[in-house]
Amino acid sequence: MTESVVDASAQDQPLRNRWHRVLLVAWLAYWAILTYLLLAPKVPRAPITISPKGLVIHCFTFACLAYGRVVVRRAGGGRSTWRWALVWAVVLAAYGGLAELIQPLTGRDCDIEDFLADAVGVVVVLLVATIRDWRRPGAR
Repeated sequence: MTESVVDASAQDQPLRNRWHRVLLVAWLAYWAILTYLLLAPKVPRAPITISPKGLVIHCFTFACLAYGRVVVRRAGGGRSTWRWALVWAVVLAAYGGLAELIQPLTGRDCDIEDFLADAVGVVVVLLVATIRDWRRPGAR
């Protein structure tokens, strides 16, 4: 019976690798599109605004970026550890900060509030994902 479980696991491995690659490419594409939108000279204003300064949009956009990274890690068979979450929180928050610093070169404004909203979105998602994975059996 153990052999059949091992055989089934071995058969699932190519599928897992394929999904991992597909999700990784999708996440990288999202990141590339986000980079374009953050650095485009002027983004057309939406007809409806959710928040006066767009902070909700910044928070949500970077939360999606962080969540995409969590999904890619899980598809590859990994779990969110505290060290992994800290590294990616720094990487993604630094990316948001760098984008804000570069925006004046494209005719847009550099705004600390946008950066803070980006960081909040990243930290909340990575914190929730790490706590969720940490509480699973065998995660510690």
